[in-house]
Amino acid sequence: MNRAARFLSLSGPLGVLIFIAAHLFHASMPGNHDALETISSYYRSHSVGSLIGAELLLLGAFALLVFSVVLQSALKRAAAGKDSTAVKFGFGGSIIQSLGFAIAAGLGTSLGAAPDNLDPVAIQAMHALFNNLFAPIALGSAAFLCGYGTAVIVTKTLLPVWFGIAALPFALLSLIPEPIGDIGPLGLGVWVIIAGVWLTVGRFQIKT
Repeated sequence: MNRAARFLSLSGPLGVLIFIAAHLFHASMPGNHDALETISSYYRSHSVGSLIGAELLLLGAFALLVFSVVLQSALKRAAAGKDSTAVKFGFGGSIIQSLGFAIAAGLGTSLGAAPDNLDPVAIQAMHALFNNLFAPIALGSAAFLCGYGTAVIVTKTLLPVWFGIAALPFALLSLIPEPIGDIGPLGLGVWVIIAGVWLTVGRFQIKT
């Protein structure tokens, strides 16, 4: 694997680390059932943190999308003429997931940009959307894991078969409502970290 491909393979683990940093900025956010004044006062006193967290979400989504492009290309080469439907499915999932994170980033930016100029009810509504934007992220995670996991099983050369199989349960969990469904995206994060490191330094590497 050439140097550029090795470098880009680490975009996945980097994206996961960025998502963790974004979560830390949003960890103290009020819940959906908190009082209207509690929610509005939070954003008015944490506007900078909201903006930084939103930007990190956007950067993380971009890094994960770059990793998906690298993984898609590598799996297509490893398939060597076999049906690449599963690879396409996984890549489509990464697009859906990235759009979900981008929408969340947009809501976070709107909440952090000028909260003093927003009506408390508007802040509460956007906060509820931000906190519950689970569907596109969950759907994208499920397609990502199902598609790429199946492709890994079929190719048998880029990454070990057991690693592809391990992705499938997390794909199913992603489609279950929260809080159980949160396990799916968390599993995707672990899967991406392992895949990115494995492609960079492991025995199974992208063939150039």
